[in-house]
Parts: sequence; C-alpha cells; structure tokens
Amino acid sequence: MEELQEHPAYKFAGKIYHDRIIGTMVRIRYRTKYLRKRFERDHQAATILFHPDRPDYSQILYKICNSLGLTITSSATTRPDVVVSFEDVTKRQHNAVLTELSDNHFVVNQHCNDISKTYVEKVFRDVFGYGTFVDPRTYQGACVMKSDDNAMHDGTLIECPTTTPRTDVVFQKLINNTTGDEVVDIRVPIVGGSIPLIYWKYRDARSRFSNRNARAKVGPPDSAFSDRELVLIQQFAKKLGLDFGELDVLRDVDDGQIYIVDVNNTPCGPPNHLGKAESEQAVKLLSASFNEEFVRKAPTRDAH
Repeated sequence: MEELQEHPAYKFAGKIYHDRIIGTMVRIRYRTKYLRKRFERDHQAATILFHPDRPDYSQILYKICNSLGLTITSSATTRPDVVVSFEDVTKRQHNAVLTELSDNHFVVNQHCNDISKTYVEKVFRDVFGYGTFVDPRTYQGACVMKSDDNAMHDGTLIECPTTTPRTDVVFQKLINNTTGDEVVDIRVPIVGGSIPLIYWKYRDARSRFSNRNARAKVGPPDSAFSDRELVLIQQFAKKLGLDFGELDVLRDVDDGQIYIVDVNNTPCGPPNHLGKAESEQAVKLLSASFNEEFVRKAPTRDAH
C-alpha cells in the first residue's frame, strides 16, 4: 500500500480528489460559517490582509478567518484591521509593502523569514542549550538525512560515520520517539503569546517520516510538556519571530528531552486522521486565541 501511495499517478489522483472534492466541501462549510458570523447581531466586521499570498482551504488560517467572520483580502490597497505576512516558502525576502504597513499595524510573522532546518536548529540550540545536528563524518550510529527546506517529509535513515556526506542536506540525530509500534510527534500551535492546544500525531514506526497519520488527538499543552518546557517553547517562537504557526516537537524516550525539529508559518490543519468533533473543537480554540491575540488588539479604523 505504501508503494502505491508513492506512485505519481496515485499522488496526482489524490491531488485532484482533495482540490476538487474535499476542497469544495471545505470551502462551502467555512464560507457558511463566515456568513453566519457576519449576520450575528453583535458581530464587528474586520478585514484581514494576507501578503504577498493568501491562505487556501487547506490552511488553518483560512478556517480561522472564516470562523471569525473576517473578510480575507490580498489587496494592499485596502484598509485592513489585521495584517499577516503570508508566503509558503522556507526563506522570505524583504517585502516593502509589509514594511510600509508595519508603520500603522502589527504585522503577524513579519520577522519570521527563515524556517530552514539550519536556522531552526540554531535558534533551538540558543534557547534550549542542546541540539539535533550531528557531523556524519564522526557521529556513531544511525542519523536522519533530510532537506534543509520546510515540510519536505523526505527524511532518510543512514548509518554513520560516512566519508562522503552530501552538502545539500542536513543531518540530525535519530530521536527515539517510539511508543510500541508507533512514533509520536507533538504538533504545537503558536498563537501570539499563547499555546491553545497541542496535537498528538501517531504513525506506524515504519513510516516515521511520512505526513500520513495513523491517528491523532487533541490535548492541553500541559499534557505533553512541563511548565519549564512551555516557557522555553514560547521563548523559541519569539526568538524565531513566529507570531503564528506550528512547531513539530519530538520527545526522546531515552533522554527525556524535547526537540523542535520543524517549524511551519503557513500551516495546514487540523491534522489528518483527527476526528471530526476534535477538529471542530481545535478550530474553535485556535479561532478564539487568534481573535484575542490579534483581532481585538488591532488598531481601530479611526486610528488608521
């Protein structure tokens, strides 16, 4: 089955299915939420500007904005209430439009311009005091070779030491996040200064680098982390410039430590194989946090 899922024809058919069928269903559901919210008696209309791109149906900000009844635009000529730097790339270039907008607005993620594995590792090591990168020429045992770019899911196990390491990838120690026959990732949403929830994501250990979960569930932050770890996670996000996004965190069952191995500032979600009720609850919690952290704190139109 796994070989079939990696076949180009299977992936193409899956993309068509998700974009045309699933995508249409999601858009209808969330546009309905948007209209219901807009017609609530006490609803205060607000516009959110995404630049240079705007989220699509699969991304969590699309669902949050529609759930809150926010009007989404990518036109820099509008008078927005909230501004989000939004571009699905690993490294962002300077953007003059966002710089100008920042004179009168707090621009969400304006300073989160590099989410490469190399930079994530640097910030993680600065905050936590330890890291994941290894030198494959001297390291003993298995390590993970992966792209430096974000969200590639191309990790490969290799045995070290190796005398001819590639220079276009990064090498990380293999973190033992197994539980039984599964591996567990902890996905941590960052919304301003809050962590509203965490996702537990489980996969077959043979597919540890895949993005296809066997199952997923929602939990409170303290179900996964100590108070000290939560403080460090928030310090990490602040140092990285991440106002909104999600972190992939692994806990090593051998040393008990947590490792932040990936960052996404344009995340999709909620995770696949999360139940419908939990998905709805997650969007509700994230929407409430986004509203509190960014919408309510936005300057009024009269002040523009």
